[in-house]
Amino acid sequence: MKSMIKELWHGNIIPQEDSRNNTKEMKELISYIARHDEDLDKLLTEEQKAQVTNYQTLVEARARLNELLKDKPKESTTIYEGSFGNVSGASSSYGSATLTLSGKTWEASKCYKQGTEFRLGHNKNATVDSKFLNAIGVSSLDGSSLEMKWDIKNSDTITFKTNGQYGTVNTLYILKSLDQGKTYTLCSELSYGSGTTYTFKGSVESSARYALVISGTKPRLILDTVEIKGFN
Repeated sequence: MKSMIKELWHGNIIPQEDSRNNTKEMKELISYIARHDEDLDKLLTEEQKAQVTNYQTLVEARARLNELLKDKPKESTTIYEGSFGNVSGASSSYGSATLTLSGKTWEASKCYKQGTEFRLGHNKNATVDSKFLNAIGVSSLDGSSLEMKWDIKNSDTITFKTNGQYGTVNTLYILKSLDQGKTYTLCSELSYGSGTTYTFKGSVESSARYALVISGTKPRLILDTVEIKGFN
C-alpha cells in the first residue's frame, strides 16, 4: 500500500489523466486510499501518529489526491423542467401567447393548445421575428418561436421532447441571448425527424435565455417537455 501511495504522490498514477483511467477499478483504488487515510487519522492519537513512519506520506498523498480530484468535471443536474401539457396561457385558437410553464414566463409567437396537447406553430403561414432571423442568418422563415422571458445561470444543455407534428417541420434552431433577449446568437440547429428528443448545448459561462425556432411548411411541433440541465 505504501508504494502505491508513493506512486500516486509522485504523479505516476494520475486518476484524471484521461477517460481510460476513470474506470471502476480506479475509482475503487482512490476511494480505498482516501478511506483508509481518513480512518487512520481518526483512530490514532497525536503520539501514535508520531510513531507511524510513513504517516506524513499518507498526509501528503491525501493532499495530492484532493488536488487531483478538485478538477474532476461536475455532472450537470436538472435545474428547470416543465411539461407543456400543463402550460397555461395558450388557447384552442392559433395565435401568439404569453405562457406560464413551471412558474416561468415564455413567449410563443404562434401556438395552440387543446387538452394536454400543445403545438408550437400556426396552420397558416407565419413569419419569424427579425431578431431570430438575424441570428440564423436568413431573411425569412415560415415558422414560429418559443422564447424564454427570463435568464438562467450555468446552463449546460436544453432538451425538448416532442410528440409529433402537423404540417411539415424541417429544422429546429436553438438561440441564445446574453443581453436579456435584445439580441440572439445561433447555438445549434437540428433536422426534425431524427427522433423525439432534441438536445442543444447551453451556456455555462454566464446567465442566458434561450429561444426555440422551428421552420418548415406551416410547421406545428407538438411539444411534450423541456428540461434544462446545469451546475448549481
